[in-house]
Amino acid sequence: MPSGVDAQTALFEGLDAAAMENISRRMRQRRFAARDVICRQGEPGDSLFVIRSGLAQVIDEVAGSRTVARLRRGEVVGEMSLVTGEERSATVVANVPTEVLELDRRAFTALLAEYPLILANLSRILSRRLARKNRFADAERRRGEAVALVVEPATSHVAGAIVEAARAASPRRILTVDVTRSLPTSADDTNPLSVEDVLGGLDDLLMAHGTVIVAVDAGLRDQLALLLEHMDRVLAVATAAGAKSFSALIGPLAERVEVALVRTDSSAPATSLGMRVVRSIQVDRPHGDVAWLGRHLARTKIGLALGAGGAKGYAHVGALQVLESAGYTIDYVSGSSIGAMVGSWLALGRDGRTIESLMRSVFSPENVAQMFKISFSGMSTGFEVHVRLCR
Repeated sequence: MPSGVDAQTALFEGLDAAAMENISRRMRQRRFAARDVICRQGEPGDSLFVIRSGLAQVIDEVAGSRTVARLRRGEVVGEMSLVTGEERSATVVANVPTEVLELDRRAFTALLAEYPLILANLSRILSRRLARKNRFADAERRRGEAVALVVEPATSHVAGAIVEAARAASPRRILTVDVTRSLPTSADDTNPLSVEDVLGGLDDLLMAHGTVIVAVDAGLRDQLALLLEHMDRVLAVATAAGAKSFSALIGPLAERVEVALVRTDSSAPATSLGMRVVRSIQVDRPHGDVAWLGRHLARTKIGLALGAGGAKGYAHVGALQVLESAGYTIDYVSGSSIGAMVGSWLALGRDGRTIESLMRSVFSPENVAQMFKISFSGMSTGFEVHVRLCR
């Protein structure tokens, strides 16, 4: 029955064709545009809805507008209020143009009397929902992160390299879903997926993966903003011109976007883009920047804080050499006193072995003796020695 309720709807499972036709006649067809509210938390619960097509999300506004579920074709929402008589416990919003079938309280009560199987189905639905809620409380702590990777044709190879760098940097599995076939290498999905498909299955994917990267072309106009709204992070790998066009396309959402700026000599300065540039990539030497962006996507960047205390400088160098031998790269560094000196060398690109050689040269026995030598005026010469060594 194309115009009626889907026979696969869990609430009406097991009913024959005549019963389904009877139920369909009692339901009202309604259509909602993307972002329309289907029902609102706190309102009287005087009807239930069956999703006939499209996609909707269930939002707990009391818990900070947290998305607690996504609804696809055949799923039911609002039945709890009909059973308990309480107000609606969540807000339901259409993510895309969505068609629903609405059943009011009076018709629902009559159908329960006419078809007792509906009550048994309802009990199973509520039991499954409770079990899923209990699992969700534990799984939420393990939930991965959804990252939109916005790509333009000129940057697709760089974006593909960033994804591979993220895989190499992450201890957890990274899943890549290439919605618009924007990456040069194949993603994990084998068939093209629509934005609705991605959002509909996103929660399940996030429970099984540390990071889900959704690659999408920067020129995708339809539903691009919808996709970005449901992502935890957005990284655009773009040229200066592409970043400007993308910013104009998504409007206020640009504030959430991080930009990996692929630069040539003619690129515009990063300050003119109006978005936060986290890294500039030189097309002729992208490797270090790509590796950094991979760690950035995987959230595995490392920072060091190096303390003060003379001889501790050699301990800092030892720690650096151990990290380097284990294959780690330091992305951020801070320091105080001797730690600031070691940190400065590290920031200048020196490795642990080079820093050790520099320290042994700078802090030679002769220089150390000069630091503690008393001048004819009775003042220490240490400050002058430090200034000379730093220069």
